[in-house]
Amino acid sequence: MTTERVFIEPLGVSVKEAVRISARSRAHLYEKIASGELDASKAGTRTIIDYQSLKKLLASQPQGIVREHPNLVEGRRRYQAVQAAKAAKRKAKRAKSNK
Repeated sequence: MTTERVFIEPLGVSVKEAVRISARSRAHLYEKIASGELDASKAGTRTIIDYQSLKKLLASQPQGIVREHPNLVEGRRRYQAVQAAKAAKRKAKRAKSNK
C-alpha cells in the first residue's frame, strides 16, 4: 500500500509563516502590504497574507546568483585531496599485499 502526500495550498498564511516561506523580513512584508503589492487581511489582531499574492510576489522577484563562499570551496578541495591521498594509500597497500 502506497501512501501519497498531497499538498493543499492554504488560502492565507500568517506573517510569521510568510517570513518562513519567503525568507524575507517582517518589515519587508509589511512594506509590500502597505504598498499594495501583497494582499492581506485582518482576522482580529492577526494579519493574514493571501497565499496566491505571496507566490506572485516571490515569482516576480529577480533570480539571484548563488556563489559559494571561498572558504567552502577551499575546504572541499582540501577534503578531496585528503580523500585522494587515502585512496592512493589503500591502492598501494593492496598492490603490495598482492605481490
